[in-house]
Amino acid sequence: MHKFTYTVFTPTYNRAHLLPVLFDSLRRQTFADFEWVIVDDGSSDDTIEVVDAFKERSPFPITFLVQEHGGKHKGINLGVRVARGRLFGIADSDDYFLDDALATCLRHYENIPPAEKGRFAGVTGLCVTETGDLVGSSFPSSVYDSDALELVSKRVTGDKAGFIRTEVMKEFPFPENMGSFVPEALVWNRMAARYKTRYFNHVIMVRDYQCDGLSSRIAQIRAGAPRSSCTYYLELLRSERRFPIDLTLRYCSNYVRFSLHNRTALKNQIAAIASSTLFATAAPVGLALYCLDKYKMKKPGQSATFSEGVS
Repeated sequence: MHKFTYTVFTPTYNRAHLLPVLFDSLRRQTFADFEWVIVDDGSSDDTIEVVDAFKERSPFPITFLVQEHGGKHKGINLGVRVARGRLFGIADSDDYFLDDALATCLRHYENIPPAEKGRFAGVTGLCVTETGDLVGSSFPSSVYDSDALELVSKRVTGDKAGFIRTEVMKEFPFPENMGSFVPEALVWNRMAARYKTRYFNHVIMVRDYQCDGLSSRIAQIRAGAPRSSCTYYLELLRSERRFPIDLTLRYCSNYVRFSLHNRTALKNQIAAIASSTLFATAAPVGLALYCLDKYKMKKPGQSATFSEGVS
């Protein structure tokens, strides 16, 4: 059913100047059975011309699609729909792979016993910055079968990278009715209720975080898309998993924070939280965070809305 082992997917928005680094890293891969799917979120720069130049010298197939400016989450859904790879992985425009990344991921995926493969969403490794510093923390062991929600309890932090079975990506599409931004972790957490992931302590990707990227403005962007932010934190609070109390308080505070941005009535906020004690403890912090957001949004150079595309 799949023409390639991998679909490498890149969402991009006015990042033509960054794409050549990612393209060169794909050309250096020691495993070559993959396609590259790029979805442009309505860029105004020369992304089309840059990708056309890639196609003229690329040893692998490139599919380039343009969508109306609507956000990374919509681009991911479009990429999944056209993907011809068995495994689907996201590489943002400011990311690039180590030369053996695809080979390493495939080795770990194939090491999953055949009888258990249906229980796994995919495989995930580590990321480093341009200076070689590990992004966040490593996994508890060199190979670790777990899921996104358990990693939260284990306090594993930081961006990771890997590949998920395309069928699983289709099973859990990104919601497109929640505004201009949807946290990727919302979908990974939903997958965790059904599938495990094989994690491994091997670096496969370099993340060259940009000063104007999503990561640098994540709080403001979430404030501009409060419905998805509320959903993300409320699903964590309603999860059957039990998290450390400090994390639970943080999730509840952020739920209150973004509920205020979403103009959710206080009685509805209280009704959504099972524990009145938890709500009473977390609500003052949530209110303070909301007020801080509003203050920052009124500062010169800031916008009252943060409708961003993909990075």
